[in-house]
Amino acid sequence: MQRAVALDPASRPLRNDLGLAYATLGQIFQRTLRLRDAADLYRRALDIREGLVNENPDNTTYRHNLLVNYGNLGDVLASQPWQNLGDTSGAIAVLEKAAALAELSRRTDPADRGASFDFVNAKCRLGLAMTEDPARLDAALANYAEAARLTKELRAQDPKRYAYAQFDGLLEWRSGQTLLLLGRSDAAAKRFEAAQTIAAGWLGTSGATLRPLYVRSTAALATVRAQAGDVQCGRACSRCGARARAAAAGTDQRRCARLSVGGSRLSRDCQAHAGEPAGDARGSGPSSREERGAAANRSRRPPKSSRGGNGSCATSKPSSPLVSG
Repeated sequence: MQRAVALDPASRPLRNDLGLAYATLGQIFQRTLRLRDAADLYRRALDIREGLVNENPDNTTYRHNLLVNYGNLGDVLASQPWQNLGDTSGAIAVLEKAAALAELSRRTDPADRGASFDFVNAKCRLGLAMTEDPARLDAALANYAEAARLTKELRAQDPKRYAYAQFDGLLEWRSGQTLLLLGRSDAAAKRFEAAQTIAAGWLGTSGATLRPLYVRSTAALATVRAQAGDVQCGRACSRCGARARAAAAGTDQRRCARLSVGGSRLSRDCQAHAGEPAGDARGSGPSSREERGAAANRSRRPPKSSRGGNGSCATSKPSSPLVSG
């Protein structure tokens, strides 16, 4: 492909194919945690795709490919949880470009939900990267708020679309986490409560489910209330552990164990904050074989990034609007 472009450097189709080849190889390296190699390939693809967009600003395919490329590079630099290069400033720079490009597409065709969802995705990733910098927490919150507003509009248009509900709940959750970092626990509790309410509508035992989000938001809400000295927190904590186990029921064995352990641990933590003894023996630690196995597996996991989150606003799989292409 490189030789073909060298022989015909003016050919836009050939250059587009070469950009796709670089980006695809970058995704392979990203998935195998060769992050520096992935970033290098994404930058090579960017050089080509930025040139194509500059030459053909009205070509929606070229614009979308460039948008995807910005998102992939931003993930590798800082916005991808668990593993990234720690380049927060670099990630913010490319994700701001992604957001600007998505906004252009959205304004060009306001009825295009795909373009609107790309904007949501970019703003969500941008907020996630900004939470790595304590000086940018307010800016992160503003990006989450803008993404949340548009997501709720999309949900109103298509309330049965799982991806919209997923983003709506995750944006509330991320906003709550950021508010906690800013010391605004009362406001954080409201966001966790909103995330819990959204997730409660998607607790089916098969297909699309927001059970993990429901467990996390329920536990986070109980913890915040315990830290505030809520005298009813002891009972709430027991219910939290029970909800975690109930929400885990019907999922695959690994997820069931992970959610049960997480619910028990967080219930125990918020009981400790409230200064109350653990009233539910099942909340004292992993008791079943599955729970003990999940705890052992967790101890062997690679360390989290400083964000310590449970996944980015969007999945890192190629099906995500800002990741594939």
